[in-house]
Amino acid sequence: MTRAGPYAAYRIEPPRPPAAPRIKAVLIWTARMLRLVRGELRSPIPLPLAKRWRGWRHGFGAKSYVIYDLDAHDPRLYLSDYATRFRIEHVNGPFNALVGNKLAFARIMALHGLRHPRVHAFLDRGSVHDLDGARPPARVGDWLAGRLEAGGTLVLKPATGGEGRGIIFLGRGPAGLSLNGVPAAADAAAFLSTLRRYLITELARQADYAARIYPETTNTVRILTLWDLEIGAPFIAAAAHRFGTARSAPVDNWHGGWGGLSARIDPGSGMLGPGATLSETGRLCWHERHPESGAPIAGVRVEHWAETAATVLGAAARLPEAPAIGWDLVVTGEGCSFLEGNSPPGAFVWQVHAPLLADPRVRRFYEAHGVV
Repeated sequence: MTRAGPYAAYRIEPPRPPAAPRIKAVLIWTARMLRLVRGELRSPIPLPLAKRWRGWRHGFGAKSYVIYDLDAHDPRLYLSDYATRFRIEHVNGPFNALVGNKLAFARIMALHGLRHPRVHAFLDRGSVHDLDGARPPARVGDWLAGRLEAGGTLVLKPATGGEGRGIIFLGRGPAGLSLNGVPAAADAAAFLSTLRRYLITELARQADYAARIYPETTNTVRILTLWDLEIGAPFIAAAAHRFGTARSAPVDNWHGGWGGLSARIDPGSGMLGPGATLSETGRLCWHERHPESGAPIAGVRVEHWAETAATVLGAAARLPEAPAIGWDLVVTGEGCSFLEGNSPPGAFVWQVHAPLLADPRVRRFYEAHGVV
């Protein structure tokens, strides 16, 4: 018997990656860096060069410098822009696509019996494919005539991608079809026929507390779950509630400058803090009340919060292969309904309220995965 032991023959050496994937990885890194630099050069944020340089040294762009108020806060406590652009995607590795693909995500939710808006069909180049396989593909106009009832609303969204880009609310009222609230009876079918790889889903109706704050958009919750490496279970690292405005409509997109508001959710109590938004001139503003509806934000408790937190942790426990997920969901009158997963998740919507790396569990997680 050799010194290597009886199982030496079963030892598998990891293969050295071929040259082509390595070259592709370098090209992807270079393209991302160029986009990052181009974004900085085009940034409307009025930040002096000395502060920009300080931010760049720590991996932050001008927008992050303002949002995180790095004049007053230690940048080492924040997950940097560089980390979220170039390092964080390796945490979930090949399972990013599993979570980030909206159709795959919806099917995973259905598999585990978790509530989510039903996906009716897949739309591509004017053809609508019912996902139950019971009907042949139909032209988009014919499909809508038979499936969208008067007074109803459907949501159309790209099967991949994020940040609320490309979402369309399709309704049918007395005057016919509308797109994002704009009458479009004459050309709706022609416009929808140009879309590529879209999902057609039902609309999740938000709970009363969210509609009171701002009724013109569906106001969503984003929760970050990570895995506690010491106990082998997921935990809620951060939670925020987004609310739309006239500038962000028809969605509630905050994303550091899109016009919506982000309010911190206390993970223990479900209580909201004030809402933050980045103005068009690059100034961070805080609102105890919604600036348009006047409804209180700070001090409002998210309905069904205990159930929502438990449901999200249960969902995260079912996906150990993706240990870092940003969950988008709607709190309805019956509880939470999952919209999509973000993998890798960004950090703006949470870190505007508090730095993620100030939590020792979060820091241990990202250190273990080589992110920080």
